[in-house]
Amino acid sequence: MARSAMARLGVAAAGALLAGSAVVAGADSVLAPSDGDPVPPPAVTAPAGRTWRLTFADEFDGSAVDRSRWTTCWDWTVSDCSRSATALGGLERYTPRQVRVRDGVATLVAQRLAKPRRGQCYQGRCTHRSGLLTTARPGSGRPYRYVFRYGYAEARIEVSAAPGLWSTFWLLPRRTDLRGDYTHEIDVLEAAGERAGTTLQTYHYAGRTRQFRARDCPPLATAGFHTYGVDWRPDSITFYRDGQACGRFSDAANIYDKPVQLILELMVYPSTSRSGGLSLTDVPAGGRMVVDYCRVWRSVPVTAPPG
Repeated sequence: MARSAMARLGVAAAGALLAGSAVVAGADSVLAPSDGDPVPPPAVTAPAGRTWRLTFADEFDGSAVDRSRWTTCWDWTVSDCSRSATALGGLERYTPRQVRVRDGVATLVAQRLAKPRRGQCYQGRCTHRSGLLTTARPGSGRPYRYVFRYGYAEARIEVSAAPGLWSTFWLLPRRTDLRGDYTHEIDVLEAAGERAGTTLQTYHYAGRTRQFRARDCPPLATAGFHTYGVDWRPDSITFYRDGQACGRFSDAANIYDKPVQLILELMVYPSTSRSGGLSLTDVPAGGRMVVDYCRVWRSVPVTAPPG
């Protein structure tokens, strides 16, 4: 499935990515890897007079998480990334070893702990460990791995089918301090294992007091890998699944206009599962979410030179 991203990007571009900079490709965003198999631009049409340029890509072709692109902790983690608490009152805590990269994919693995531990989990008991990837800073005072403002983000994902496990791909604002709250959120994918075939794509705005949910795509008829994307522009946010537009938010006055980070996460029994009626006794010992690739393009004028 995935191919060598470093080989595809080339020495200069790979060096820029390792430095945390935006990586750019040619004007048509088609990069030729050493195996001759190009990565095409997204199927989504770029704005008029513009074209897509790749700025972030991980094909997960290595044998470990690429620490130049990802961290395994939340933006608000103030120490190291060896352990991060659940974000939505779930049962999990996140540890680096629960993200496994091999055979061209990244697998986020949820597993029941041999013994529950006290912590910032549901009812004060963390019963599982799970996997998390973000492009946030790996601790306060350190630079972000990657952020972007406007563009098309896409990931190819196989969601977990285990009840109580939520497979997610979302974008969260870059936070300049460790206080306050996030005002916006773009959920490119939320999929609950107990709701087979149902995928949610939502934009939260106005201090996350209001939301727009994409509703134009039917439930998935098949399991396995599917692509999930969002085209974020100054005047609209459009969600995609397998290349099909699922909903468009076009209230320009309420479009978020500051940089965001990428997040891939496998949650265990979050508050959304509980509100849906799932019993704690239904939560399985474990499950997995598999990511084939994660990519981001930004639009540039057709005449813009590469670099």
